[in-house]
Amino acid sequence: MYKKLLLVLFGFLPSSWKVFLLRKRGHKIGDHVHIGICYLDVRRLDLGNGVKIGNFNYFKNVKVLEMADGARIGGTFNWITASPFNDLGGEGFGILRMQRSAGITGRHFLDLSDTITVGEETLIAGFNSTFWTHGMIPDGNSRDGDSRNAPIVLGRRCYVGGQVIFLPGAFLGDCSFVGSGAVVTKDFSGVSHVLVAGNPAQVKKTYSADARWFTTEHDYVAKIRVETPQ
Repeated sequence: MYKKLLLVLFGFLPSSWKVFLLRKRGHKIGDHVHIGICYLDVRRLDLGNGVKIGNFNYFKNVKVLEMADGARIGGTFNWITASPFNDLGGEGFGILRMQRSAGITGRHFLDLSDTITVGEETLIAGFNSTFWTHGMIPDGNSRDGDSRNAPIVLGRRCYVGGQVIFLPGAFLGDCSFVGSGAVVTKDFSGVSHVLVAGNPAQVKKTYSADARWFTTEHDYVAKIRVETPQ
């Protein structure tokens, strides 16, 4: 309870105070970093230059939060947690890695029973997408089945629409566009420049190598313009 109270009080400090205190405690914090009002239960922070964490985000039992230069967790009410009940002893438990200029908007849920990696300039857009790195495997000889953890990896320059569900072991190749409401259940890392949609998600269309789903300006600080695939 004492730790929780300290984390709540810490969350309401000005961003500059948070950065100062976190550096004093040995965390790696770059220049021009902003940390809003949030519950930050993270053992190790590695934040690059220009990183932003918006207000009212919740981090619980996170082992490592890595955000490269220009990465953003914006919006509000993102829930990023690693439940100790799902810790199967793997090295990837409790880790979120966001590469350069990767972005998450608001109201998403990320289960860090295993590592989630968000690739360079990839955007998790909309709201209410869920990322599950823990699940159950039905077993005919067991009433409860077997649990498993598996990472989720999103490649470079991907766009994830709203209300998408990712299941353990789901991978995206570079420049993938995931349609809203898709349920991504498998490894698509072998393909790039594709439209992935449906339940279960399938490759619906392939695009040329120079297709761009969205453009960024001023290192992802300015607005993002979404280009609908033709």
